[in-house]
Amino acid sequence: MESLDVHVVLSEHLKDRYAKKKLVAVSRNKYGGLITKSVMVGSHHNSNRSEVCHDISVMAEDWEGGPLFDFDGKFVGMNKFLAMDTTFILSWMSILIIFKHYLPTLQNRILKRLQNLKRVRDGEGPGELSDCHPEAPVHRGGLDKEHVEYLNSLGYPKPPVNVLDDGLILAYSFEENFGFVYGEVIKKFPCDIHQSVVALASFKGERRFFACTGFFIEWKGCTIILTSASLVAESGDRNKIDENLRIEVLLPNEQRRQGTLQHYSLHYNVALVSVNDMDFHARPANMKLDNECPPQVAALGRCFESGKIMAVCGDLVDWTGTLDCNFLIRSSCKTTKAGIGGPLIGLDGKVIGMNFYDKKIGTPYMPWDVILKILACFENESSAAEVGNGSDPSDAPGWKIPGDGSVKLNRWPVPLPYWRPHDDVEEQEPPEGCEYQCTYRNGERWCYR
Repeated sequence: MESLDVHVVLSEHLKDRYAKKKLVAVSRNKYGGLITKSVMVGSHHNSNRSEVCHDISVMAEDWEGGPLFDFDGKFVGMNKFLAMDTTFILSWMSILIIFKHYLPTLQNRILKRLQNLKRVRDGEGPGELSDCHPEAPVHRGGLDKEHVEYLNSLGYPKPPVNVLDDGLILAYSFEENFGFVYGEVIKKFPCDIHQSVVALASFKGERRFFACTGFFIEWKGCTIILTSASLVAESGDRNKIDENLRIEVLLPNEQRRQGTLQHYSLHYNVALVSVNDMDFHARPANMKLDNECPPQVAALGRCFESGKIMAVCGDLVDWTGTLDCNFLIRSSCKTTKAGIGGPLIGLDGKVIGMNFYDKKIGTPYMPWDVILKILACFENESSAAEVGNGSDPSDAPGWKIPGDGSVKLNRWPVPLPYWRPHDDVEEQEPPEGCEYQCTYRNGERWCYR
C-alpha cells in the first residue's frame, strides 16, 4: 500500500477515564466540510438504544463512526451513536482488543478471497469459495475459453459476453457454499455423521447433469446411500428419470466410485444408490427413532467438486413452503442446492430427516418416520422403476404410502443456474413460458439462457 499524506492521531489508552466528561466529536457533512460538536460521554446501562435512534434520525449530520478527542487533542475512541449532546463510544482500548483477537482471522479471510480472485482472473479454475461466505465469486473482465469450457462441463450455461465487463455471478450453482465447514460446528454436534455423508453427481457423457448430497443408511441388511431423486429426474419431464445418466459418488475418503440407482420415487423425491467396487468401510448414519423434536438442528451437505462438507444450524419452524408434498417439515437452516439430499441432525448427532431445497423459505425436510414408510414400499418393488419408465404416460403416482391423499405427482422444482449482474439484488421468476432465467436491473429485465 502506498503511503498517505495524513497525520496519525495520538491515542489515549485509558478505558474509563472519560466517563461522564466532555469530549469533542468530529465529523464531515455531506459537502465534505469538517464539523465539530462538544458532547458528554454517556453510560450504556442507563440508556436505551432504540430511544437514542429516534434522536439520531432528526439530526442533520451523521456522526456515527467519527472520532472523539479530548481537549488535549488525543484520540479517545470512535463515536458509536450520538443523541443530542450525549455520545456513546467504542474506546481506543476496546478497539485494540478487537484488533488483537479478530484482525488475524479477518486478514486470512481477505487474503484467501484475493487469492481466489487471482485464480479466477488467471483462468486457473473456478477458485475456492470462502468457508463462511455463501456467495459465488464475481467474474469480471471476461472468462477465457478454457474456463468457459470448464464451467460448461459442470452443466452451467455460457456467460453472456455483452455484460461480462460489469461483473457476473453464477447464481444457483452446485458449488455455492452455506454455513460453515463442518469442523466449525463439530464441537456443537459431537458425532461422526461426517463419515456417513457423501456427494453425488449424475452425468450425460462427460457433462454433469445434477449434483447433490446423500448419506449412508442401513437397509435390508446392507449399507446403501439415501439421496434425492432429482439426481436422475429428466430436466424436461420431471415425471420421468433419464436412464442414460451415469452416477458418480464422492466418498468421505475423497475417492470417487460409480454408483447404481437401485430404487427411486419421483413422487416423494427419494432414491437409493449403491456403490460399485467400494473398498471403503461405509458407516451408516445413526437415526433418531422416536418422534421427539430436538431443540436445535443442523443441515449438512457435501460439495461434489471440492469434497468440502458444510453445516448450518437452525430450529424447526412452521411450514409455509411451496412444494406439493404434504409430509414435509421445515427448518430455519439456510442451505443451497448443494444441501439437497443431505441429512438433518439433532444435537445428539442423530438423523431426523433428509433435506430438500426451496429458495423462498429455506430448508424443507422429509422426516425419518415418513422415509421408513417409503423404504418399506421399496422392499416390495422388484426393480428401481416406480413411475415414468415409459409404460405409464399418466402423471399419477405409481404407489403411495398410507395417509397420502395425492392424486398427482408432487412437484420438486430446483432453480436452474444462471448468470446475473453482481450488483443485482432483486431476483425475479421468469415470465410464464419463458425459457430464460430473468432478473431485473435498474428497472429493466435481463434474461439469460
